[in-house]
Amino acid sequence: MDKEVLFGKTLEELRRKAAVQGGYIDKNEILEKLAPLELDEEKTGMVFDYLKGRGIRFDITVSENAIPAGDIELDGVTPSENEAVISEFALDDIDTDYLNAYLEGLEELPVYSDGEKTAFTISAMAGEERSKEKLINCYLKDIVGVARIYTGQGVLLEDLIGEGNEALVRGVSILDSQEKPDDCEGFLMKLVMDAMEELIHEASSEGELEDKILKKANKVYDKAMELAEELERKVTVKEVAEYAGISEKAVREAMEISGYKIECIEDDRES
Repeated sequence: MDKEVLFGKTLEELRRKAAVQGGYIDKNEILEKLAPLELDEEKTGMVFDYLKGRGIRFDITVSENAIPAGDIELDGVTPSENEAVISEFALDDIDTDYLNAYLEGLEELPVYSDGEKTAFTISAMAGEERSKEKLINCYLKDIVGVARIYTGQGVLLEDLIGEGNEALVRGVSILDSQEKPDDCEGFLMKLVMDAMEELIHEASSEGELEDKILKKANKVYDKAMELAEELERKVTVKEVAEYAGISEKAVREAMEISGYKIECIEDDRES
């Protein structure tokens, strides 16, 4: 497998692993995943910066049997730390403003203990509606953490959180499909991640489609200009289609996209 492809897949695996674990991943796991890539210290440090910038926290205590970490310097992290590092460089101003306002709103929600969360889960699995609502509130901050991991991929943080929240609500409504309460958190977080990834994929696909449409329109414009200069007059849709080797429908679609402002082509809409 190409190293660049493997590198991308490795980062994706690390993001997903951290998301499932509530934004946490052990440093040894990171180093083990990176080992096949044979990265130097500088590039390995960049990976840690990337993860840190997406709000992922990692335990930097290296076990006796772990892969040696070397002398990697991680900005803002010392060997005694094991806490979430929320840096702002991964977010633009729009995302940062939204995040601050959204987190402020979440502070008004009640805080529940792990025991209460487990009780809500069991009741939600049994179909108790009030417990479902409370369980959703328990996970809202977790959705923010997962969304932070998926920033920087062409989708606003607000949209990622919204999509994650919708997936959470759907997931809580079908918790009766799970056999054990311990399975529920992983089930819900997978639904959330799948929803966010699908949103990113759709945004990417829409962008690619728009690029293709614009390229086709530009091609029609260029060919029309060439032909008009050659004939020293305006040209017809049929003439452009024949000259460019495309259908008349494609020429008309290009004219429509441009708002009928390709002036060298005669506008035959009323003819």
